[in-house]
Amino acid sequence: MRELENAIERAVVLTTGSTITREAVTVEAPASGHTAGVRSLKLRENVEWIECETIRRALEVSSVKGQAARLMGISPRALSYYLAKYPFIEGNEPSGPGA
Repeated sequence: MRELENAIERAVVLTTGSTITREAVTVEAPASGHTAGVRSLKLRENVEWIECETIRRALEVSSVKGQAARLMGISPRALSYYLAKYPFIEGNEPSGPGA
């Protein structure tokens, strides 16, 4: 149910007209293995990994940072904070947290 809600929310944010089309609503198949589990037993490392993955996915859906922030339920200012915290997300550095 949550995946459907996210798909509809994403379609609402990304639709430019007044009608949401079938093409605008996409539901991704659940990823297997790695994303279902945690990366390690270190809490901080897992939180950083989840933050980075969430930001990457939102930026894949919308390269417009304001829209990506809305998809994640955060302000554009908060997104700027996370992008400064993890500069490698936008390709400024080669590796992620804990790598």
